[in-house]
Amino acid sequence: FKQNDYKGCSRLFIDMETIEKKEKMWNKAKPILKLLFSCAFVAFIFQKIDLQVFADAFRTVDISFYFLSVLMLSLANIIQAYIYFVLIQNTAIKQNLFSLIKINFIAFYYSLFLPTNFSVDAVRWYKVTGNKEGRMFFLSLMVYTKSILFFIIVGCGLIPFVLYGFNSGIKLFQKEVFLVLVSLLVVALMVIAYFSFNKVQLLVNSLLTRLLPDKLKKKISLPDLSRLTNKKFIVTSFGSIFLLTVIMHFFMINRVFLLTHSLSLPIKFIDIAWMSSMVLLLQLLPISISGIGIREGAYAYLFVLFNLPAEKGVVLGVLLFSHLILFAIAGWLIE
Repeated sequence: FKQNDYKGCSRLFIDMETIEKKEKMWNKAKPILKLLFSCAFVAFIFQKIDLQVFADAFRTVDISFYFLSVLMLSLANIIQAYIYFVLIQNTAIKQNLFSLIKINFIAFYYSLFLPTNFSVDAVRWYKVTGNKEGRMFFLSLMVYTKSILFFIIVGCGLIPFVLYGFNSGIKLFQKEVFLVLVSLLVVALMVIAYFSFNKVQLLVNSLLTRLLPDKLKKKISLPDLSRLTNKKFIVTSFGSIFLLTVIMHFFMINRVFLLTHSLSLPIKFIDIAWMSSMVLLLQLLPISISGIGIREGAYAYLFVLFNLPAEKGVVLGVLLFSHLILFAIAGWLIE
């Protein structure tokens, strides 16, 4: 019996060792696979479009509108920094507004080298907390603010159903995404409810303590979120944070709208609002590096729905990626 038990334990140990090796190999392979996917997607896009039309569109870009769009992104980042500044007041995290703005730029720099789509947030979390006191609380704040932003983005994605109904030229597109968007909206509301109401927190936390394995319970320490569920905070601060997030997303939409102006495209602001929001949601898919290929292909597809050249959609995607490069250079200089 002892011999069989020993063999069983040895086999279990070997199996666990094999699983760990496979996980390490997969973690190393993921960035390579994402890079290959991005390259394949870009190659496919450029095979499908007219390269001469693409080059002509680039040559006609209005630089003044381009730099105005860069300004919009800068304002959005300042507002985001201010939101975090408000939320960390009177906590263990000691960062001033200027340092939070600098960290936003530095996060763009490191995001070029990190594989995940949430790399900007990961860098921001590390730089703000230094992986020390308050790190779990700030992680919770990031999830809280992201859930509000996510709710607004999904809400903007539902604009075409209000504007055009289900009997327009984009009927097929609407049917494909409507249920997905509604589901995402519900998920966002559930996350916001968790951070906003103490009873929901207690219910979810009790379920987690029952379902999570003991080893994981020891590793995860749920932070004190009473600051967010406080009635005074909900009445006075939640509204202002929600409004600031709406303004931040407005600037993000406006930067895309200004780029369409730089390309002389006859698209309304309201259409750019839902288009850019849909593309942002697609970029959350962890299948490419910095959204390369997904962003360009998505805008090309959406432009065709409005009888606009797919080539200009690809140019728009490239111009948006150039924003990331500019901010990454600024982050490198600051770092």
